[in-house]
Amino acid sequence: MAPDSIQVIIPARDVAATIGAVVAALRAQGLGRIRVVDHGSRDDTAAAAGLAAVAVLKESEPGYGQACARGYRE
Repeated sequence: MAPDSIQVIIPARDVAATIGAVVAALRAQGLGRIRVVDHGSRDDTAAAAGLAAVAVLKESEPGYGQACARGYRE
């Protein structure tokens, strides 16, 4: 499967300190279509993901399943 045909969805909550490194590791594997879905962070997760230049979505319902579904739908 070609890396550009893969969409990565990262459900994220309170991971501002590490999300940049996760995105960098995915890009190093040739993956470029990356979405971070923030589902209730109390830190700067969304801002940190934005600095990593990926699509950032917000999900108001808590839970990883809700976040994954939101990333898939958008």
